[in-house]
Amino acid sequence: MARPTVLQCWGGGWINLWTGRAREYDAQVAESKLDYISGCSAYLTRSALEQAGLLDEGFFMYFEDAELSLRYRARGFELAVADDARVLHKGGASSSPGRRQLGWRTQSLLRILKLHAPSFAASVAISTALRGASMLARREFDQARALAADVSHGVSHADWRPRQR
Repeated sequence: MARPTVLQCWGGGWINLWTGRAREYDAQVAESKLDYISGCSAYLTRSALEQAGLLDEGFFMYFEDAELSLRYRARGFELAVADDARVLHKGGASSSPGRRQLGWRTQSLLRILKLHAPSFAASVAISTALRGASMLARREFDQARALAADVSHGVSHADWRPRQR
């Protein structure tokens, strides 16, 4: 919204359920490459919602659109982009980078991996190692400690929510 001439996201993005990495496309791609449609501009039919279900209430923020899209695709629905549509999205209005955002993102990542990853344990290990190494390389030691605590807590609690600090 702050830069309306710059494309933030072309319809959605991709998610790797082994590594936990996900990115939105910032240029047009073949619709077959879309793993998910961005929730800030999704159009869902009643029929599809009745078949695939609503957004999973176990997500507070992050990955809920990707999880819904994965369910749609598993039921044979195709994801598509209205290329002429334009949406101005105020990204980051709900959160700012920091401890709370890390907790929400970790919670949601663990949930989507639990629901869709080929191997939850392997995916959590790979994802945590990659995210932790990136934080350590940037000398974000407090973030890396928080990530380790959140993942440890998250894998041992069925309905995990980030702890208040």
